[in-house]
Amino acid sequence: MGASRAIFLAEWLVEWRNPAGFVSALLFALIVLLAQSLAVPAYELSRPEVSQSAFFISILFASILGEYSRIARDQKTGTSFGLALTSASPARLFFGKMAVGLAQMTVLELCLFPMLVLFYNVPLSAGRPPCVIAAVCLSANFSFACLTTLLGAGLGAWKGASQALALPIMTLPFLLPVLVSATLGAARAISGEPVFPFAKLLLASNVSAALVGSLTYGKILGKQ
Repeated sequence: MGASRAIFLAEWLVEWRNPAGFVSALLFALIVLLAQSLAVPAYELSRPEVSQSAFFISILFASILGEYSRIARDQKTGTSFGLALTSASPARLFFGKMAVGLAQMTVLELCLFPMLVLFYNVPLSAGRPPCVIAAVCLSANFSFACLTTLLGAGLGAWKGASQALALPIMTLPFLLPVLVSATLGAARAISGEPVFPFAKLLLASNVSAALVGSLTYGKILGKQ
């Protein structure tokens, strides 16, 4: 996994030296979270399904915005062409790039959690242990990161407005099942209800997204 680690560390360093993409995604997620809290009646805000749907919708669109920023940067620097010429396996390239999106979404969730408690009255003591809720969030993040990385690479050759429109249009049909599973799974965990049915769906999504990404990422990059 040396190549994956090197790609992740290099991309992560660039992200934090130039945090415009992360800050834009964070501000966008905060606006979405606040707008949904204002649109929902006050007596509904404390329902776990409402808070978790707002939370994961914010993360979903922030992940798309973050991936669009990385695509624009890769086009400017020619990163994709450089990766296609390396001797590393396509799977390692894919997981290295995907890990950047995964880490960014995890940091976003940590930043958004206080706002979720403030706007939606989310209880700090949930029905299930916090590790269960964290596992649901990380599982959803993994699928989001895999799918946005894979589809973002496919749209890397597109330019301008067509790329900006195509990325959400292409990703949303694949991300919506993950969004629903994560929302209901986290809501059930907060309520103390069984999470396993939705955990199975998230696990299946993780495995399939990782498998498809590792097998096709090299072809998308043009790697021989």
